Amino acid sequence: WDATKPEGDMLIRVIQLRGLKRGISALRFSPDGKSLALVGQDDGHTLFVLADWRAGPRGGVFSRETGTAKVLDVAFGGDGVVATVDVRAVRFWTMEGRGLRGRRGVLGKRGRQQPFVTCAFFGGQLVVGTATGRLYLFDVESGKLADKLKAHTGGAVNTLYVANKTTIASGGRDGLVKVCSWIWPMSVDSPLAIDLTMPSSEMLISFASAGMTIASARARPFGSTRLPLASVVKLPVR
Repeated sequence: WDATKPEGDMLIRVIQLRGLKRGISALRFSPDGKSLALVGQDDGHTLFVLADWRAGPRGGVFSRETGTAKVLDVAFGGDGVVATVDVRAVRFWTMEGRGLRGRRGVLGKRGRQQPFVTCAFFGGQLVVGTATGRLYLFDVESGKLADKLKAHTGGAVNTLYVANKTTIASGGRDGLVKVCSWIWPMSVDSPLAIDLTMPSSEMLISFASAGMTIASARARPFGSTRLPLASVVKLPVR
């Protein structure tokens, strides 16, 4: 879709892939916008990477089954590494030949196996939102868990956004948006908590050059006032 075009002309490409069945559970563009990674809802939860999505399958397709566990999110790194998170593991994928070579993230003694809900690349690391409300930081090169942060209480980190090389925003089931400055591997500033008193599934988090924008999908209490439909709260980014 091209949002800059009139409504009737917005559709610019329909992509059909052999072996893609039952629907798509997650998808993500590469940072340069050229490639596209997506995960099917077939029994093997197959990961597909289109080298050039505008060319479709003719531009090159890399694929591999990720396993029996349902994939909840996918992320595309600037160096071509793709990450998937599922209900049991974090996995890293690199393009090799016509397929994908995968390796599993190493939790070690610091981590806990659990559903991994969302993920985003963060420089040379991958930040992952977990079902217990923590943020896990994996070193991409080694695949090992390098750091963790207790971000939310009462349940999962449901949405995640990386603003720049040090700033992360997360939304959890506790109805909070947490913004923290994570200078890896040295320190984590105390997160700035923004209480929108809403389920994080109704949050949209994005960053502009002037700061962070949080948009609510429907009216919810915010302190002593109420946010109107599709209202926006702007906060400076440190």
